[in-house]
Amino acid sequence: MGVAAILDPRYTLKIMVYSFPRLYSNVEDVKAEIGTHKSFMYELFKHYQENFDENANNHVDSTSNNKNTGSGLFDDYSSYVAEDNTLGSTKELDHYLEEKVCPPEMDLDILAWWKTNGVKYPMLQRIARDILAIPITTVASESCFSTSGRLVIPHRSRLHPDTLEALMCAQSWLSSETRATCSKESEAYCQMIDYDYNDDNQETY
Repeated sequence: MGVAAILDPRYTLKIMVYSFPRLYSNVEDVKAEIGTHKSFMYELFKHYQENFDENANNHVDSTSNNKNTGSGLFDDYSSYVAEDNTLGSTKELDHYLEEKVCPPEMDLDILAWWKTNGVKYPMLQRIARDILAIPITTVASESCFSTSGRLVIPHRSRLHPDTLEALMCAQSWLSSETRATCSKESEAYCQMIDYDYNDDNQETY
């Protein structure tokens, strides 16, 4: 969550500088928490940078091997650029954290923002693409557990695990097929049928 907040251009690290003093009464705890998140962000950035540099160097080596040997003026330019980018690897993150944040009330599509600003922050864009794509909700897994709770009840508690898994999968597949055939106008009706089926299933046993 801390990395996701930092990657939100409306908040970055400033949201922690603002909110942590209100959450922690001890000033040392505030500094420690902010330092932890900041250090982790820099370590994550360096990890991505090292992987990118390794892939880039492999690409440069393979390209160089395919070329004829010569004594041209720009033969080693690719290696020079790769080394120079490595030396200033954290400048991109420094600049992002020091830049002015977007207005907090702005209705912002974060992934679209990173897509637009990828030229300015190429490495951070890669991190944002991986981190922000992770679903933040656990509704799907909780729904599966609640389904099992409806199938395994005191009067039907000796089902074989394979049978229970088959019932849960079958119900999920049938529900998905039903929702796939529903139009937008009838989606609410399909959901009502699904809920009625679950309620009836629970009352029957």
